[in-house]
Order: sequence, then C-alpha cells, then structure tokens
Amino acid sequence: MEMLACGTNNTPSSTIKTIRISQIVEIYVTVEEISILAAYVMYKQKLQYRQELCYKSTINGCSLEIGGKEEIFKNQNFMEFFFSHLTIILSSTNFISYLSFSIINNSTSKFLEKLKSTLSTKNPALKVNELAYSFIGQSNVQHAISVIETLNSEALDTIHFRTDVDEEINLTKIMELPHWPNITCLKIEGFIVSETLENFLHLTNAKVTKHSITIQDLQILKKNFLGSQSEKKFVLVYKLDTGEIAENVQVVFGELSSSKKTIDYGITKQWKYRTDGRFELSIEYRQCVRFEDHSFTFVVTCAGSSSSLLTL
Repeated sequence: MEMLACGTNNTPSSTIKTIRISQIVEIYVTVEEISILAAYVMYKQKLQYRQELCYKSTINGCSLEIGGKEEIFKNQNFMEFFFSHLTIILSSTNFISYLSFSIINNSTSKFLEKLKSTLSTKNPALKVNELAYSFIGQSNVQHAISVIETLNSEALDTIHFRTDVDEEINLTKIMELPHWPNITCLKIEGFIVSETLENFLHLTNAKVTKHSITIQDLQILKKNFLGSQSEKKFVLVYKLDTGEIAENVQVVFGELSSSKKTIDYGITKQWKYRTDGRFELSIEYRQCVRFEDHSFTFVVTCAGSSSSLLTL
C-alpha cells in the first residue's frame, strides 16, 4: 500500500474524484469501533464496478484508504469524514437500489443518529428499493428503524434485519409508517418479533422468528396460503416447542407427502396441496433435535414450474 503525506486539502469532494457518483446503485457500509468501510457499486453499460473507501481513526485525525493508497488527514474524525462524503454522493443521486449497513461496534446509536440526520436533509427523500441492517454484538434496532422514515415511502419494498444474538424487536413503529403497505419482502433473522402473524400476511416474502407458536398460528397461515392467487413465501422460525406443535401438526395439515430424519435437522415433514387455479402450496416442517430453532416454511408457486422464491 502506498502511503501519502498528510492531506493538505481536506475538502470531502477532493478525495472522491475517482467515484462515478451518478452511476452508484448499491452502497455497503461496515462500521467498526474505529473504522468504516464503504463500498460503492456502480453500473455502466451492464458492467459492474466496485470502489471501496476505508476510513480509520488515527492519533491526530483519520486515514482514508482508496485504490490501494492511504492518506492521512489531520484533525478529521473518521465518522464525520465518511458522512461528509456520503452527503456529497447523495446530493447527486435520488435512487439507490440496495443500501446495506453492517454494524460491529459499540457506537451504534451515534452512527445511526448521524445517518438519520444525513438522510433527513435529502430533498426529495432518497428512493431505496432494499434496506438491510446487520448487527454483530450490541445493537440499537429502534434507531435503525427510525432511519426508515427518512426514505421515500413508495420505493422501499424490502427490509432485512439480522443480528447474531437473540433479541426482541418491536415492529410497531414500522407498521405505523406509510412505507409499510408497500413492503413486499421482510426478513428478520436473530431478532424475535412479538407482533401477531396477521400483520405479515400481505407480504410476498417473509421470514420472522417468534419465541413460540400455536396451532392457531399454523391454521391462519394454511388458510391464507391456500387462498393465495400469487406466488409467496413465509418462513416461520420459533424457539420453544412444548410438544403441542409436534403432536398436532398432522391434525392441521393432514396426510404427509414426505418425511425424513437427519442428524442435523432432526425430523423434516412436507405437505403439498393443489390450490384453486394453477397454484401449488408446499409446507415444510423442521423439528430440530441438535439445534434450538424449529421452523415452518410455506411456499405458493405456479404448479409445475420453478420459482425464485424456492431459493430465497
């Protein structure tokens, strides 16, 4: 890596000249305690380009690594420097297809508050199709949720929350936003939801985790999916099974289509139904032995055809 002298021109615009700002369609940001890695994906004539900028805290300021070269900027805070660049980038675009944040530090609140402030100044509001958050260690998911209200409500159709620890998440605030009716895909991994399943039935592709479920929950999902006139998928993960589900699952779903037992996943059972019209419903139940989590997967597809939902 080539080390450059201390920066004499600390203006944000002077350090990102190599980025084709108007062509950026995806942004990936990884936040650690003393560094931020920002990756910008650009497309031009069906070709993909990726540019990474790494901001690191130093004794007297921060460093910026880009294109294999590292430059030192005195009296610059690495997080403030990153947001000064992000502000410039967002001022030149109104649409980002994919916006992802992986946060691996204890400064979650500070970063997310600054992110919300930066996005709030965008007028018109930034259009984002897919928003993803990944937390490792401490998280502040409510701050992450508050960022959503700064985005264009009609463009956002996919939200993904992931954490490496079991933690409850309150989705009430999201459900009260004008964005909620337009969301088609919601994936929540690690976080445990308390809202009833009826709140998620309008989604085309969903994955949620609950502490426990009831037979009534399964009946609600079965009825909804049997009546579906379009392809959709729902993965329901749950932590605790007192025996009620395992003992009564065939009462709800009837005769099995297949069943198998493996060391890793325990017992896997599957049911298939031909719904009204041209659709087929597949239900898979995994009653885990070695792992704590159990799951049900409901998938409606066009009968006799493959679907991308099967691999999501």
